[in-house]
Amino acid sequence: MLLECKPAAIQGTHLLLAGLLSLTVWRLFRPRFERGAQAVAFSVFTVAHAVFLTTALRCLYVPAAYAGSGKAVAPPSLLVYGTTATYISIAVSRALGGGLKAAAKGLLALFWATSETGLLLGIAIGGLLLMAGQNSSLRRLLNREPNGVV
Repeated sequence: MLLECKPAAIQGTHLLLAGLLSLTVWRLFRPRFERGAQAVAFSVFTVAHAVFLTTALRCLYVPAAYAGSGKAVAPPSLLVYGTTATYISIAVSRALGGGLKAAAKGLLALFWATSETGLLLGIAIGGLLLMAGQNSSLRRLLNREPNGVV
């Protein structure tokens, strides 16, 4: 399999998202934070809870969908993204000042950090594929099947 998602890669993506979100939140809500570490703590807390909520959503949705249709089905992307956006809006507006303006700024921060994360991951994957094209041992490593057969 060319690119297989490992738990470490997923956790690294969440850490990258939390870091980029903390920079964005620090910039958008600077009067609300005394130190940059507070923005980091808020962002890590928010990303961790969003990951927990989407995992819980999957744990509830998948068995119910399987019981209904007999097929393993992932939850719709709109449901996952809607849950995350709703949670981020509520968390930001409650923690950083009430109102729609704070919620909109929180969603902007999440969108911006997610876009930056996707861009950085795309650059990293492109670089890896470029190196794999020029290095035969790396190409064999990336094309290896899970049982070790090339």
